Amino acid sequence: MKLVCIGDSMIDGYPYARADSFPAVIERLTGWRVINAGISGQSSGEVLARFPRAMKQRPDAVMILCGTNDYIFGICGSGETLANITEMTRTAERGGAVPVIGFPILCDPQSAALSWAGITADEFAQANGELIKLRDKLKHYCDKNGVRYIDLQEWYKGIACYCDGLHPTRDGYRLIGEKAAEELASAEGRVK
Repeated sequence: MKLVCIGDSMIDGYPYARADSFPAVIERLTGWRVINAGISGQSSGEVLARFPRAMKQRPDAVMILCGTNDYIFGICGSGETLANITEMTRTAERGGAVPVIGFPILCDPQSAALSWAGITADEFAQANGELIKLRDKLKHYCDKNGVRYIDLQEWYKGIACYCDGLHPTRDGYRLIGEKAAEELASAEGRVK
């Protein structure tokens, strides 16, 4: 199976090497061909703009994970992010790939504010509020339309290993990769 993982720094594996990213963990655990199409700092609109190029890889499945930068940088609200992600799912389906949406993890506002100059703990807390709204909207969309999802937001709350208040530690990425591989492998027959 060929899987494209597309999104922002969470896919890219920031601040570590791509070998430490969770798409790399998925590839090691499953033996699938996994393409890391993550670019740090991108908004959901920027990910949407390059989505057709990712589809040229002819994947069997596409995991979409983005949205956090939309709220941290005040680019848009959860409604616009939802529209961008749902357009990517439709594009994946039209291209013959099964879309899988990852719900972005929350940040640790106090720790993030210490690591990221110019953004306050209150602003990170507001971003978390938008991420929670996005999760609810994405879950409703997925349930209504039969789209697969991996609820990393709810699951990662129990782990909460951050290197900078925003991004997982190496162990955090490994655990996300293990969780995603488990979820994706359980659906592999429906993905192929």
